[in-house]
Amino acid sequence: MLSVLPSATRLRHFDVRESRRGSVTVRSYTSGRSGFPLVVLHGLTREGFSDARLVLFSKMLAAVGLCVYTPNLQGLCMMDPDPTDIKSISALLKALAKEHKSQIGLIGFSFGGTYAVLASSSPEVAESVRFVLAVGAYYSLESVLERIFSQRRTRNLSPEATYALCALDWKFRKILPLTEGEIVAYEELMDHFCSREKHFTPRETALVANITGLQQQEDIYILWKTRLPEISSLNIEGNPTLESLQASVFLLHSEHDTSIPVEESLRIAVELTRHHKNVLRYIGRLGDHVTFSIRNDAGLARFFYRIMLLTENQNIRNTWQAEKNT
Repeated sequence: MLSVLPSATRLRHFDVRESRRGSVTVRSYTSGRSGFPLVVLHGLTREGFSDARLVLFSKMLAAVGLCVYTPNLQGLCMMDPDPTDIKSISALLKALAKEHKSQIGLIGFSFGGTYAVLASSSPEVAESVRFVLAVGAYYSLESVLERIFSQRRTRNLSPEATYALCALDWKFRKILPLTEGEIVAYEELMDHFCSREKHFTPRETALVANITGLQQQEDIYILWKTRLPEISSLNIEGNPTLESLQASVFLLHSEHDTSIPVEESLRIAVELTRHHKNVLRYIGRLGDHVTFSIRNDAGLARFFYRIMLLTENQNIRNTWQAEKNT
């Protein structure tokens, strides 16, 4: 995730609550000075809104005066992209806009980045979303699928692509020729993969190498190819709902992203520009799929500060200025 405003973590008091809102469980983060509402979306992960990186990021944002909401999206948690998640996000945005009597900001990481753009394009909530920040988003599920399995076939899987392949395996894991013990080990690993941050035991590393090398991966590839038409509404590519989008869209992508390449965000920018939407992109030279450090990238700092100004929060301006002067 973005490493934002390091001094914000010194504020220790947070009010963290969970509640059921419509069809999703939502965790909120507030501090004594919380104001502008911001929804933050996780990516394709079993950990959902409990991803340690997402929790830290949400606390940082709450510390500088934002009221942060993180929905637990069932499709993404089950490693099975589902249009129902978009409906859940849109319903949450509608409810929060009414509750706060304010527009909403929306940040999404990886698959959540694309979901943020699509949800904010829903006609019933489009005018309620002030801005969207999509980090490491995809343009087309098919292009992501082809890239991941192409890397597997050439035995050139990066760590990020290895995770993506294992995540795609989840829905169809029962067709893999694994022992009961290996299935249990795989499931336990995936339940905490993201928080482990690539720190695995030799046994776990061997298990992942075995799974990604199985010939049955090609069967899973075919199963996903068959499923893609059913979930085509989750693509930016050719999506008619983009006409309704009113929010300013910010696209952030690392040029070193090996699971969802930077070309995906570039294609999103072209598509949104074609629809005459307000879009700004930043290609980071540091970081990987969804991890960036603002301290080491002045251009990214300016990019993110520009987004945060849309929250009209003086605390953010003051904190940012203090960071620059230290």
